[in-house]
Amino acid sequence: MKYSLIALLALAVALSLAAGCSDDLGTETDAGMDGSTDTDTDTDSDTDTDTDSDTDTDSDSDADDAGLGEDCTSGYMGYMSLPGVCAESEEECTAGVVPGDENGNCAAGLVCCLSEDACTSEGTMGMTECQAEECTSGMQGGCPENGWCCANLDIVDAGATEEEGDPCEVTIDMFMVLTFAGVCVDDGADCPGGYVPGGQSGNCIAGLDCCIDTDQCEEVGGGMTVCQEDACELAGFPFGCPDYQNCCVSGF
Repeated sequence: MKYSLIALLALAVALSLAAGCSDDLGTETDAGMDGSTDTDTDTDSDTDTDTDSDTDTDSDSDADDAGLGEDCTSGYMGYMSLPGVCAESEEECTAGVVPGDENGNCAAGLVCCLSEDACTSEGTMGMTECQAEECTSGMQGGCPENGWCCANLDIVDAGATEEEGDPCEVTIDMFMVLTFAGVCVDDGADCPGGYVPGGQSGNCIAGLDCCIDTDQCEEVGGGMTVCQEDACELAGFPFGCPDYQNCCVSGF
């Protein structure tokens, strides 16, 4: 077997040599004059004139603006958001609008009609309640049957200890505790700084009222309230200012 393999290899070598000799003896006249006249003039004139002139005229004015019939919100007292629905005019608003922010976040030309439960909605955080009667700190809107949305003015009973001419105070528990200082005067006496509705007496003894000092609007408001003769646009109090003016939330 070994010799057979050697013989086969020898035959293969012999055949390859024979092929080489045949080339030498041939009449091949190849003088290396490859006359290939390949005149491939690649004229690929790729004139890709991609004129993509993206004229995206996206004129999105404000994606946050609510359209007609869509849900909206209006700012009340500068920080509470009352819910409603966008409409074309206030005449369509059965539960009113927020004075000073009638448009809310509706598109231009529309008004944000408050829902009938806006006053007691989650956005008010329990700071307001609906009343049938007009309130001293609130607005008419956001309540059923054209009711009033009023700040929770719970008068804190400090006891009746102060006599006429003594300093007095009236404490209101709303979303925070606010204390207004004054002087005890005869019931119904003239008082340029006004009285706290529902809490006129404060801590004065029976028969006396706590006439609120005229600097209390700015003192207690801490820069968020101002005195003005006109009615408050957002909310405020009818006391704590000179000459019977209103103490109004400034809208900050």
